[in-house]
Amino acid sequence: MGMQNNRSKYALATIIVILLLLIVPTIIYMKDLSTIKRIQQEPKTEGIQIYDANGQLIAQTGSDAGSFVAIDKLPSHTKQAFQAAVTLQPPGKNTLTEQITQQFLVGPHVGVARALESKIGNLAVRNRLSEEEKLAILMNQGDFGKDIQGITDASLTYFNISPTKMDLAQSALLAAILGGPEEYSPYTHPVKAANRRNEILDKMNELGYITASESKKAKEISVEVVSPNATTTKNLAALVTQQLQNNRVPNAGLNVITSIDPNLQEAARQIWPKNLSGVLIAIDPASGLIRALISEGKQDKNPTLEEVQPGATFNPILYASAITQGFRLNTLVPFTPSPTGNITLKHSVVQTPQDLPQWILGKLNKEEFTKFTNSLGLGSIDATKAEELATGQGAIPLLNLIGAYIPFAGGGNLLQPTIVQKVSGIDNDQTVFEHKIQENEVITPQVAYLITDLLTAEFTKGVAAKLEFGGTAAGKGNVDNRIFIGYSPDLLVAVYLVEIPEESDPSASSLWKQFMDEIAAEDTDGFQRPASIVQGIEVDIYTGYLATVNCPAKENSAFIQGTQPTTPCYLHPAQAVSRLPVTPPPPSPTPTPTPTPEQETPKEEPEEPVEPEAPKEPVEPEEPSETEEGKGNTSPDVSGR
Repeated sequence: MGMQNNRSKYALATIIVILLLLIVPTIIYMKDLSTIKRIQQEPKTEGIQIYDANGQLIAQTGSDAGSFVAIDKLPSHTKQAFQAAVTLQPPGKNTLTEQITQQFLVGPHVGVARALESKIGNLAVRNRLSEEEKLAILMNQGDFGKDIQGITDASLTYFNISPTKMDLAQSALLAAILGGPEEYSPYTHPVKAANRRNEILDKMNELGYITASESKKAKEISVEVVSPNATTTKNLAALVTQQLQNNRVPNAGLNVITSIDPNLQEAARQIWPKNLSGVLIAIDPASGLIRALISEGKQDKNPTLEEVQPGATFNPILYASAITQGFRLNTLVPFTPSPTGNITLKHSVVQTPQDLPQWILGKLNKEEFTKFTNSLGLGSIDATKAEELATGQGAIPLLNLIGAYIPFAGGGNLLQPTIVQKVSGIDNDQTVFEHKIQENEVITPQVAYLITDLLTAEFTKGVAAKLEFGGTAAGKGNVDNRIFIGYSPDLLVAVYLVEIPEESDPSASSLWKQFMDEIAAEDTDGFQRPASIVQGIEVDIYTGYLATVNCPAKENSAFIQGTQPTTPCYLHPAQAVSRLPVTPPPPSPTPTPTPTPEQETPKEEPEEPVEPEAPKEPVEPEEPSETEEGKGNTSPDVSGR
């Protein structure tokens, strides 16, 4: 009886072992099939694919980054590079089947358990996937380095291009990285990465994929990758995401066509120094569309979306408000070193007097100024806040500051800086959003032209004059050269540096000029002049009157017809040529007061005065009302000129 019981126990144990040997592999096999199915399906349904204006993939975002790319969309040399790389792996990893199993199906086991998982995984892969599907999973879901998953993410990270545009050498390098992300990282082990790439190129030749000549040529190309600190792709995607949210577009499963011009973007990338934190943004002022964007930050900061201290780059907002309230380009503003203690408003762009913001704000109607800043998209900025911004003690969002210049460059229309042009679903290609230009005139075309003419002084006599830019441009930079915003008739370009540049470092203005030279931005026709504007009126910068042949410091200015000066400069009269100095006297600590036009005895006019485009009987401008707080007169030096 006891023997019989023992036999029964042994039989039961045997059955249990057999069942376990059948059930466990079956469970592992079914789990592997489920994993393979999930890997195939997930990347097709999530994330945002971001394209430039020509339809070229430039960035991506989302939980799986929408990184899947169909194998038939890739160049043949890219697929072949990965196939060749697999054959160079050690035994147990040198087939596509084994690669898929080891990367996605085998857990952290060792010994018999790992061997069992490997064999079952290989069986599941062979039964479930074709060779092309195996390659697609390996390339789209493989590990290409820290936080870099899939060939799309890898090509954008390492080369800043779509995987469909990779050349032979780039394809072989990515195939090398996939085989050992840490060992063959081009950032930490560039020599090993290059050697492994070359081994893959030799293997491709051995397998008949490429010729010996093609292999040799590709091996001669140096390993060049985007800086490991480069964040433009990620920050561009963040800006897209923000604008999608602003337009209430769900940010998942989307194709986004941006306004990025690939030629301008490449030009910006070429001139931007490696490891420099800052922003270069190029905007079409006629549409507000962002045509190029470099955004390099540190520690996951996106400088494009940061607040900045504008300093003197806020002054054009003050100028614009002043001109709308009656100032002219020859209105005198205080400047102690001047022989008269004053200079023209236009020349103050060159000198940037420290107390200029306070002086201008003291002359303006405060309520109207606040309304004006609000109309420019800056929010309701009062005089105190404006003075802080202009002196570098306050901060505003960078994009808001740049956007405020768009009306100056675009004929008076406010257009928000926009990067998203069209959005459609990845699955159904149905349009869910399309950008439409909505013009909003915040200043007249005449005022916009006057501000532009005012800001050309930065390029004729100011800091930007040293750049020797050959095209037509207007703009303003701040004192420490961290921000420079300038525009040609067709393009508004702003450069912002996160840190103050050292003497040997590129400045914001020099990078602006390099970019404009790179794109050959020239416009011989100049800025479009609206009706009722007269230009080229030569003015003495110390008195604001019409310059004479004896005025040593003069500038050309534009005016609304009827407001231009008609009286010659009293400080340097045209007669008595032989007795006049050719340069103004050195400034005195306490300058001798000079007569205002109202106090001055009218001088004899030259026999044949030359007044370009000036009317015979100019209409005197109305003085701003003194009954309104802060509006006052724009200085008595304006009248009669």
